Amino acid sequence: MHTYEDETWEWIEKKSGQGAPFNGKYCFFSSNRSVLQTIAQQEIALHDFTCATVLLDPGVKRGEYMLCIYDSDNRRERELAMRYAGKEGIRYIGWIGKAIEMKEFFHKMCVEKKDFFNRYPW
Repeated sequence: MHTYEDETWEWIEKKSGQGAPFNGKYCFFSSNRSVLQTIAQQEIALHDFTCATVLLDPGVKRGEYMLCIYDSDNRRERELAMRYAGKEGIRYIGWIGKAIEMKEFFHKMCVEKKDFFNRYPW
């Protein structure tokens, strides 16, 4: 596994410089950065994701770190939601695609994923 930092994010990759088509990301929030780092490492090592980022500094206003696990589509959203449902201190937002509107993003932040999947079981 390869990690490096830019000004804002810590990048965690399966292999250095691995290119893959990313059309969006699965997003998590937590006040505990090391928990998000562990999730990123486990998802890459055990569940075949290739790249993730963890916010280096949440800032005073935000107060939470963000984890983004990149993928080509949202087909694994339910899998992640089920794996992290009920995990204390972790807030799973779900898939944020490149073409998402801000209105939809804020709606996703306000909806608990477990409630979403209870209402719409696929």
